[in-house]
Amino acid sequence: MEVGQLPKAGPGFLAIGDALLAFDPLASQGLFHSLASATSAAKAIESGLHQSLGAYQQEMQAVSQRYLWHLKASYQGPRRFSQEAFWQRRQ
Repeated sequence: MEVGQLPKAGPGFLAIGDALLAFDPLASQGLFHSLASATSAAKAIESGLHQSLGAYQQEMQAVSQRYLWHLKASYQGPRRFSQEAFWQRRQ
């Protein structure tokens, strides 16, 4: 699986929360993502899964792409401590 690509599930299966996309603890987005993806999945199911599945997948792919951009920016950002072991391991 490529970085930023969401795992594929079988027909009619919607993954939510960490089953869909696990966030780095530094992002502090795990709980929010779990609730937001559950809400989006519920709307897709309510609207008729086959009609809404593509929209749900596109929404979650966009979330993944934004997260990866912010994650990269977060780990590249702290120049002040860039020589410290914690940040060296993440470069």
